[in-house]
Amino acid sequence: MTTQLDSLRGSGSFFCRILTLCFLIPVSLVSAQQDPPPYSQTELILPFRHAAFVALDGTGHGGNNQRYALDMVPVDLTDSDEVAEYQNFNLTEWLAKNAISSVEQYPCFGEPIIAPAGGEVIEVVSDLADNPPGKTDAENMFGNFVMIAHGNGEFSYLAHFKQGSVTVKQGDVVSQGQELGQCGNSGNSHGAHLHYHMQTDPKLANPAGIALRFSNISILQQPSSTSPSQHDLIQVVNHSDHN
Repeated sequence: MTTQLDSLRGSGSFFCRILTLCFLIPVSLVSAQQDPPPYSQTELILPFRHAAFVALDGTGHGGNNQRYALDMVPVDLTDSDEVAEYQNFNLTEWLAKNAISSVEQYPCFGEPIIAPAGGEVIEVVSDLADNPPGKTDAENMFGNFVMIAHGNGEFSYLAHFKQGSVTVKQGDVVSQGQELGQCGNSGNSHGAHLHYHMQTDPKLANPAGIALRFSNISILQQPSSTSPSQHDLIQVVNHSDHN
């Protein structure tokens, strides 16, 4: 079946202007292993309600918790102007004609972020300011974030929330699809987006990363896959229970 993603085949990205300037938190350089990745045993849904673009992934950073991280932005595939940006995107040209002067001008700023799976919220930061364009907060790498324990030795880490938007607190039990907060630009972020990774320990120091795969998506570039990678365009295909 043809979807709105088909019209974007072979294109660049409207959001690439932001996220190509963004990077995953530096990690130790370890050669990527050739073994199949350790996929999550937790059933996950995409942390956005409808569609997303994967600007960066962590594949290749072996031996660290962010090896399979995704940096994502939500997209609106019903917006013809946005579709045109995907089809004809040129970063240099876009920057020349679109000067962003405030964080609110990022297209995905304030978009809802939902829980990819149920579990207990074990750590939250929500009061850090969003970076203005051209600035970052290297002292608070993840900015505002939510960590969820799924009860099976797997932990979700979602980062860079908008200041004051996080709707959960430590100790809350959340359900899959529950809104956690809004997409922001806090922490070591050059543009509004969501950083999401899973790991095997609640501590950030050297737990193993877990590869992400989602039960409710279709990937344009990898129709048979449920595990997105860099520059993939993702559409939610069965989100009726999570609207």
